[in-house]
Amino acid sequence: MKTWTKTIDYAPFNKKHEDYIERAVGCYMSVAEGAVRAGKTIDNCLVAAYYLENCKDEIHIASGYSVSNAMTNIGDCNGFGLEHLFRGQCRWGKFNGHDTLYIYGTNHGVKKVIFCGGGKADSYKKIQGNSYGLWIATEIANHYDSDRQDSFIGQVFNRQMAAHDRKVLWDLNPNGPTHDIYKKYIDRYKEISDTIGGYNYQHFTIDDNNSLSEERKDEEKAKWPPDSFMYKRNILGQRVNADGLIYNNWEKREFDIEELRRVPNVSHVYGQDFGYSEKSRCAFIAATVNTNTREIYVFDEIYLPGMTNAALARELKSRGYDRERIMCDSEAPDRIAELQLNGIRRAMSVGGKDVINGIQFIQQFKIIVHPRCQHTLDELASYSWDPNSAKDQPIKAMDHLMDALRYACSPLILKRRR
Repeated sequence: MKTWTKTIDYAPFNKKHEDYIERAVGCYMSVAEGAVRAGKTIDNCLVAAYYLENCKDEIHIASGYSVSNAMTNIGDCNGFGLEHLFRGQCRWGKFNGHDTLYIYGTNHGVKKVIFCGGGKADSYKKIQGNSYGLWIATEIANHYDSDRQDSFIGQVFNRQMAAHDRKVLWDLNPNGPTHDIYKKYIDRYKEISDTIGGYNYQHFTIDDNNSLSEERKDEEKAKWPPDSFMYKRNILGQRVNADGLIYNNWEKREFDIEELRRVPNVSHVYGQDFGYSEKSRCAFIAATVNTNTREIYVFDEIYLPGMTNAALARELKSRGYDRERIMCDSEAPDRIAELQLNGIRRAMSVGGKDVINGIQFIQQFKIIVHPRCQHTLDELASYSWDPNSAKDQPIKAMDHLMDALRYACSPLILKRRR
């Protein structure tokens, strides 16, 4: 009887990755920072797999800013995640309400890796009660942290105190150099590495990933000007502050809207932002996204103060949008429900607002705006990074339609991340 096996086809690791993995096996805490697609999470998944095979602790935690982020980046990881590394000896299930990967046949019995989100102020409540051995976290800078008991990061550290063999594996893309994740943890731990059981840090650029062809690396490098902060962050993996206008590649141009609707293999998207009350300003945007030509065509907008939900629903129906899927601000569930009751039945929540990821997605496109969408043009001309913020954060003014554009694109953003 013939036995068929499947192996994971790894590209050769460069010396930097090899050294990081080797050090991580013997260290309490390892941090992989650097460019997008540099191979950071794969390294940590490999170290986690080795640890899970040999550790005595039963319960472990894998976190992202959301559960789906953790499952996508750590569970799947484009075929290199934990569910693939343990193929044939694992299954997905539930443990205390958490999505959990059960791993069988290790040297010390069954292991449970619970997957959770750590990006909200109340995320810490979902991880209380357990003691964890391994903590593997992706995009750690997007996890909620504070100096109070509601810090997700602080709570996980506390939950590891009783572990037989603690291990922490973090990855992150660079942020501004004054971000708290550096001051409180990553850079500080370099100075006290001997007192915390060993500390392992490595910086990576996109050129450190041997699985990407030179052609693909050149394509990624061509997306942003070499002197832009996006190039320095995403390609070189440098810690730099975001500054200036957020969207630079846009123009005002006449185009045939009906002809645009007939273009094959494009996505027609619709987004809705709400103010803090029914009487405050609301913003709707309609656009077509062509991923082949890397163009977004904005062809309609609604931007009015004092518009009730009923009036907004009437306006949307008068323009024929009552049959479209409209992605709405997730922080206004009551207003979404009222739109549905007033005939906009496909209005739905975006299910989360990852501002930076949405901005980075849209930055890869040229935005062409029809002249009738003057408010969109006004916002594009003023939508800027906040120079006084330690985190990447747009200035919260003149941003309603920019928020609506991100919501509209959210299904495409989610599809890209899977």
